[in-house]
Amino acid sequence: IWPETKLADQVAFMEVHPEFGVLFGDARRFADNGWTEPTLFTRYRLDATFFGSENQVVEPLRKLLTTNFIPVGTVLVRKNCLLEAGLFDENFRRVEDWDMWLRVALRAGFAYSRDIWKLKRTHECNLSNNTEAMALSAIAVMEKLHSEHGSELTALGIDIAPHLRDAYSNLGYFYLRALALEHARKAFSVSLKHGVVARNALYWLST
Repeated sequence: IWPETKLADQVAFMEVHPEFGVLFGDARRFADNGWTEPTLFTRYRLDATFFGSENQVVEPLRKLLTTNFIPVGTVLVRKNCLLEAGLFDENFRRVEDWDMWLRVALRAGFAYSRDIWKLKRTHECNLSNNTEAMALSAIAVMEKLHSEHGSELTALGIDIAPHLRDAYSNLGYFYLRALALEHARKAFSVSLKHGVVARNALYWLST
């Protein structure tokens, strides 16, 4: 659900800030039974300290690699940014928005507002409820970014290896909790190839 003035407020901002290609805001989840929760920015402590400014995301690509902080339904993005970066990759059923924002962040400025620009209804069929599929999709997005834009990442001084290391280790933890030891071992093995962390090595041995 969009607030009534969402688009008007966003267009007004973008018209006086041509330096930004993307503008997004806060979001809140709710359920039809009356349940609601603190906003996304509140839950994940996304404030000026995290973003680096009161309305600008400083170094958006670095921050996006740590977490996808953009509620896709809140976004207004300039057409030329999408055409230059490429649209949604239809090979991804999940995290396809994160894949696109990473590509956009290679070439565009990001701005944000603390206004709540989306109310999201939750239910048991939400795609994001599948933890394993989300983790695998996130890994695929990062590997694609490294494969297709490795030279650009290097020019920006960004090393994607630690992010892949952590993503594979998180996948390994998921499998370990489910006692899927063979899958856990494979995930921790790949994680260690991207950087050795003692805890991950111990979990690998435990499988």
